[in-house]
Amino acid sequence: MKTAIVLFTLIIALPHGAAASDTDEGDSYFPQQMTASDLKRACASSAITRTGRERRRYCRGFVSGVEEALRQFERQSGLTVCITPGTSARTLAEAYLRYAAGKGFDPTLPAAASVVKGLRLAFPCRQN
Repeated sequence: MKTAIVLFTLIIALPHGAAASDTDEGDSYFPQQMTASDLKRACASSAITRTGRERRRYCRGFVSGVEEALRQFERQSGLTVCITPGTSARTLAEAYLRYAAGKGFDPTLPAAASVVKGLRLAFPCRQN
């Protein structure tokens, strides 16, 4: 399972490094290796400011990317999540934010691993 989480982290984190933008302080806001706490902060950003809206879009893209990777590697990893086709990136990000606000949230996890946990809790597969 740890191998799958590392794989998800690498798949998701690498493409986003090129999309980094600088803040006024000159620091890159979108780090290549985020913690769950970093992603939670991005997801909960205010929609009032341009920077907040960018962070929220980044959150949606990140969570949606993890969901896509999870579906692609589902058979090899044994990690399952049952998300209805057509579920929006906004809905996925909101599900992650609800998980991140709850008791089982570990802010020190890698962001991708945290998203996997959150999506598995929010979209469990029904047992027949």
